[in-house]
Amino acid sequence: MSETVDSARAKARAARSRLESTASTVKNRFSPAVLKLAAIDSAKQKAVGIALGAVKATRSRPLIVAGILAGTALALLHKPIIGAIRRRKKENDDG
Repeated sequence: MSETVDSARAKARAARSRLESTASTVKNRFSPAVLKLAAIDSAKQKAVGIALGAVKATRSRPLIVAGILAGTALALLHKPIIGAIRRRKKENDDG
């Protein structure tokens, strides 16, 4: 009977040791610093993938990409462009 109890205690100690090791590993993997570095690395990889896709698209269809960029620029800058045209028109009308 004593051997059975000793064997059970040894198994319990081994199981406790494995559990503590697993808990320590999980704690280290999910620390804020490790999570931050993993997020930064993932974002870098995605950015590189997007950039490579953009380069590939630009090389295969340069006119379409130029049109999209021009349209985007006009959409973003339409107010300053219209303001400049109005100022220029007003200067020509006054002068």
